Amino acid sequence: PGLVSVDVTCTGLEYSHSKQMFLYVRDASVVAVKPERGLATGQYPIFVTGSNFVNTTALGCKFDSIAVRATFISNRVLSCTVPSRTAGTLEIMETTHVEVTNNGLDYTDSQVQFEYYTECDSGYYCPGLTPSLCPNGTICTHQGGFNFTRCFPGTFQPRGG
Repeated sequence: PGLVSVDVTCTGLEYSHSKQMFLYVRDASVVAVKPERGLATGQYPIFVTGSNFVNTTALGCKFDSIAVRATFISNRVLSCTVPSRTAGTLEIMETTHVEVTNNGLDYTDSQVQFEYYTECDSGYYCPGLTPSLCPNGTICTHQGGFNFTRCFPGTFQPRGG
């Protein structure tokens, strides 16, 4: 790996003097994504961990066939924005493979999965892009759940006078 000068020849005797540079890098790989799952609405960041990431303008992630830009954090960590799976032309998939490219052409083949889901899990609510624990004063039926006011869905406990 490293930066080398590239010259071209047609005859094997005379070479160009263009001094074009080429960067050899080790193959990137993906080890994990955090979080490992998220809402099908997309448009939130995930962290991708792995090795041999390079800070280039072509750095990107691919969620199956959908390519997105990546933000370089270090040679072992980058961030990508999860694409939406709710658009009319896209099929909502339960899981997708997340791969990385340093040059915009060659992607890893690490097979690390990200799971899309369409509804909030029981015990959570989804006011925005990521699920949150149910707040006090709401009913969120789940195993071992506890709410202080135990209000039924659609109701609230007014302040006492």
